[in-house]
Amino acid sequence: MQGNSRADENSNRQRATRPVSGRSNNRRRFLQGVGVAGAVGLAGCVGSLPGFGGGGDNESQAGEEDLEGGVEVDEGDADIILRLDSLLTGGDGDPFEAMVEDFNEQSDNVAVEVTRVPWDEYYDQLFTAMTADEAPDIAFSHSSQIVPFLDNLTPLDDYVNYDPYVEQIVDSVEYDGQHYGAPLDTHMAAVYYNKEIYEEAGLDPEEPPTNWEEFAEANDAIVDAGYYAFDYGTGMHICRSWGGWLRSRGHEVIQGEEGNWEPNFNNEGGVEVTQALREAVEREWTPTEDDNSWPSFVEGDFGAVVDGTWAWSRFREGGGEELDFDWGTYDLSLAPGKEEDWTMCDSHNLVVPAADHSEEELEGIGQFFEYMTQERAVDWSAEAGHLAATTEALGSDDLREREAWDYSLHTFQEIADNGELYYWPATQNTDEYSEAIYQSLEAVRFGQQDAQAALDEAEQRCQEVFE
Repeated sequence: MQGNSRADENSNRQRATRPVSGRSNNRRRFLQGVGVAGAVGLAGCVGSLPGFGGGGDNESQAGEEDLEGGVEVDEGDADIILRLDSLLTGGDGDPFEAMVEDFNEQSDNVAVEVTRVPWDEYYDQLFTAMTADEAPDIAFSHSSQIVPFLDNLTPLDDYVNYDPYVEQIVDSVEYDGQHYGAPLDTHMAAVYYNKEIYEEAGLDPEEPPTNWEEFAEANDAIVDAGYYAFDYGTGMHICRSWGGWLRSRGHEVIQGEEGNWEPNFNNEGGVEVTQALREAVEREWTPTEDDNSWPSFVEGDFGAVVDGTWAWSRFREGGGEELDFDWGTYDLSLAPGKEEDWTMCDSHNLVVPAADHSEEELEGIGQFFEYMTQERAVDWSAEAGHLAATTEALGSDDLREREAWDYSLHTFQEIADNGELYYWPATQNTDEYSEAIYQSLEAVRFGQQDAQAALDEAEQRCQEVFE
C-alpha cells in the first residue's frame, strides 16, 4: 500500500425566490417525467451550493492548463456571433466545447465562442460584468445560484421549448411562471469505491451497502484490512453527504420563503447525522484531514470517496486521473435512521444575461440551447458524466450502451428514478447561509465541537444571515 493508507498516515447578490418545498416534496415527479419507457429501462438498475454551485465542484479544481480550452470564432464565420463564458474548466469542459464546435459547423447563421473562466472566480466575474453592462450573451448558472441574478436574466419561454425536459429539473429554473435557464443536466454525488479493496476486505464488490448498518459494517471491514474506508470531504464538500442525509431524516436544510427563511436542521435528526461525521473519524473510516484522500483513492489506496457525476470525465480511460483498478459507484443516501432516500443535487443551466438582444439573436440563442441541452443530451451525459435533463435521453437505449452507464450513470439514474433529488435551497443568501453550515460541520469533523454545539452555532449564524 502507498499514499494515504491508514498505515501511512502517521508518517506522512440578491433577489426573490419561491419556497423550498416547491422543489423537493414530491418524490414521484421525476419518474412520472421519465414516463413508461424510462421506467422500464431503469427497473434493473443526480457542486454550487456549497459543493454544487457557489464555491467549487471537484469538477473544476482547475489549474492553468484547464483554462486553455475554449472555442474561437472568427468574424465572418456567421451572421450572429454569441459570446459564452463557461465555468466548465474540469473534465467536462472538453465535451461541452466539442458540442459547441459541432453546433457552429451545422448552423447556417449562428456561431458561439466560448471563454473559460476560473471556477472560483466565475460568479463574482459574472456579477461584475452584469453590473458594468459587459455581460456575455450566454452564461452558466447552477440552479442553486440563479436567484441573485434573476432581475438581470432574460426569460426564455418564447425561445426554448420546455416540453422535453424532466419536470423536476426544469422546475429549478422556473420563477413566477417563467423559465430563466435551459438545463443541461442534473448532477449529484455518489460513493466512488475501489472494488478491489472491497474484495480484499471480504466484501462483495458487486453488492455495495444500501443502508447505514451495512455501510458501517463494510467500512469497519475495510479499516481492518488496513485502509481508510470513506471520505466525505471538508469545507463545502461536507454538505454533499450531510444535506442529503438530513433530508433523508425528514428535514429540509431551511424552510419558509424569501423574507421568512429559517434553519431547519437543529433537531434530533440533524444532531444524529452530524454526529455521524465525527463517528467516521473516530472509527478510522475517515482521516482527520482529507488533504490526501482523493489522490490516495486515485492511486488505489483508499476504500471510497464522495464525488460527483463529473468524476467520470476524470476517472475514465484517457481521463486526467484515469483509475487503473476496478471501480464503481453506489448511492450516497445512507443516513443513520433514514426515513427516505434523498441525494443532494444541482443543475448546470445555460442562461441569457439581460441585454439589448435583437429578436434574431434571441432566436439564435434558442436554437443553440435546444441543440446543446436536447439534441445532444445523450452525448453530454455519456461524455461529461452528468445526468441528462430530457426524458427522451434518460429513457434511451443509446445512453445505456455508453461506457459511462456501467461505471456511474446507472447509479445516478437510479437515484433520480427513485425520486431522490434534493436541490440545495436557493435564496438571496445561498452562499452565506451555506458557509455558516459547512464551517460548523467541519468543526465537528476536526473534533473542535460536538454535534449539538456546532448546530447551535450554525443555526444562530443562519438566523443572522436571514435577518
